Amino acid sequence: MDGSTHAGAVRRSFGGVGRNVADCISRLLGAPGALLVSAVGEDALGADLLANNSHIDLRGVARVPHRRTASYICVLDSGGNCNIGIGDMDIHSEITIQQVQKNETHILRAPLVAIDGNVPKETLDYVVNLCQDKKIPVWYEPTDIRKAVKPFLNSSCTWKGLSYITPNLQELRVMQKLVVSTDDDNDDTASLATDTVALIDEALRLSLPLMRHLHGVLVTMGPNGAVFITRKHPQSEEVEAFHYPIPKSQETMRSVSGAGDCLAAAVMCGTLVGLDKHKCMEVALKAAALSVSSHDTVPDTIQPSILSPLTNICESPRRLTIPSPGS
Repeated sequence: MDGSTHAGAVRRSFGGVGRNVADCISRLLGAPGALLVSAVGEDALGADLLANNSHIDLRGVARVPHRRTASYICVLDSGGNCNIGIGDMDIHSEITIQQVQKNETHILRAPLVAIDGNVPKETLDYVVNLCQDKKIPVWYEPTDIRKAVKPFLNSSCTWKGLSYITPNLQELRVMQKLVVSTDDDNDDTASLATDTVALIDEALRLSLPLMRHLHGVLVTMGPNGAVFITRKHPQSEEVEAFHYPIPKSQETMRSVSGAGDCLAAAVMCGTLVGLDKHKCMEVALKAAALSVSSHDTVPDTIQPSILSPLTNICESPRRLTIPSPGS
């Protein structure tokens, strides 16, 4: 960071967590597409996004004068991993309760509502309470470590109205810390574990307190795969957990940006079409693999056909042992 210019390749892709999820769902399930409730500026970027995402239902996207459409610059290393990101996200404050209310008729007809951490906290609280009253499941995508905590910050416990969350381990650590009060000065929520077994154990341990109210926690761990903790049955308090390794691939990894969004969206789609948990994860890992092998966050290789029965694209999931209380 000495002010010098570095050679590199610059590419542009449509993004944004909510848009990525809506894009992936719309590609997998087809018309009429997922309804996206968001805001863009009356600028070239906003016009470009609206003109080139017709497969998504964009009726819920407001155009706001004198505001810049959100943009994000991600600097990737040679392996496609993000080294640093710079975001211009001020327009997200325009995703207001009033904007949600304008689209409430459509929201209340939805079988599932997904919301991300970019939305203002008061809007997030409103959406969760609205859906909870109507028994519509809410899927929360934390977005990043600073925004992940929004549903956990108030005394009304908005997070308890969520159904599913899809944090990475860093996001899960800050969530769990707000849920579980401890007098222990030796805070271990910032574990330095790096081996797969230790990371799996940590993901499970941190998720269990949240499962007292949620239906599922899907923890993404990059090259170490994912851990999915769910209730055994919708009305059961018993939980079960599985680790899903990343399938081996001959494809070049180009960019991790968007892969987690595609994974979450594919699980949502699999759930909506009635796939069991393992098939949902098989589809999700396939969608994530297609994303990382592309420079686009949601590539056009994600198609309805990947929801069809698949055959051993990944290793068998491993059932995890649920520790007994106090262990």
